Amino acid sequence: MSGFENGVALVTGAGSGLARGVVLEFVRGGCVKIVAADIIPERLAETAKLVSEINPAARVITVPTDVTNATQVQNMVDTAVKEFGRIDYSVHCAGITGGAARTDEMATEEFDRVTGVNLRGLWLCEKAVLGQMKTQEPRKLSNGTSARGAVVNMSSVLGLVGYRVQSPYVVSKHGVLGLTKADAVDYAADGIRVNAVCPGIVRTNLLPEGAWEHMGAFIETLPMQRLGLIEEVAAAVCFLASDKASFITGTMLPVDGGYCCV
Repeated sequence: MSGFENGVALVTGAGSGLARGVVLEFVRGGCVKIVAADIIPERLAETAKLVSEINPAARVITVPTDVTNATQVQNMVDTAVKEFGRIDYSVHCAGITGGAARTDEMATEEFDRVTGVNLRGLWLCEKAVLGQMKTQEPRKLSNGTSARGAVVNMSSVLGLVGYRVQSPYVVSKHGVLGLTKADAVDYAADGIRVNAVCPGIVRTNLLPEGAWEHMGAFIETLPMQRLGLIEEVAAAVCFLASDKASFITGTMLPVDGGYCCV
């Protein structure tokens, strides 16, 4: 048993890609109380439909949310608490890429746009979620310990290494790891774990469809010589959120097919 059967999961960016995969993995793991947030309402409706196909008994509350808007983020958390009473697992996946240029050629507005979503937006989500989690009654775990909640932040392998002409994205994903470590320390005494997952190259809607057709030579340089699957990243996220990871906090887990080894 995962422990998800008795918990409430919140996932941002849940209308597509890795975040949608995380929602579906939670449901496969027995979670029946889910808050799905995304900036595009139509995508959330599709996610909710896919959830019902896996488990018609699962209840999904969809909350259109712009993570750069503090009021909307707080409304997302307030809605979760109003509907389900608490938040046990919070996964922050909302993110964007950005334009390609070296730093001196990059528009300042583009830096602000990318870091505004990927780092400031994630910080706003943590701020609201952690404020809620620390007030909750601890939940007893099967191993005899207790916990108030688990947070998993979506970073990237580019939070661990540099990359050409992508400084705003690289900065934002490194920042996510810094925030993860800082909050893991700050909230451990409250019974709240904070971890991060660093996906490698996974085929999602984060890049334009045409971009994937030109990556063959690059993929061949990877140790596993293939793209990752959404399900593989989602499984890692849900492991870190689960009771099985009850003594893990402040970690950064690459799911990258060996990308960071070369």
